[in-house]
Amino acid sequence: MSYVNPIPNMQMNEYHSSLYSSHLSGLYTHFTTLFQQTFTKRFLSLLKDD
Repeated sequence: MSYVNPIPNMQMNEYHSSLYSSHLSGLYTHFTTLFQQTFTKRFLSLLKDD
């Protein structure tokens, strides 16, 4: 195994984790918005059916 300097490696991991978390929060926002839209549409259609 080759020796890798841990400090830049840690910085890279920090960078990747921050990228990953921002990507996850973006996905979460997207899905909640999508869910709210579909839920509102279904709820309104249910109200109209009654």
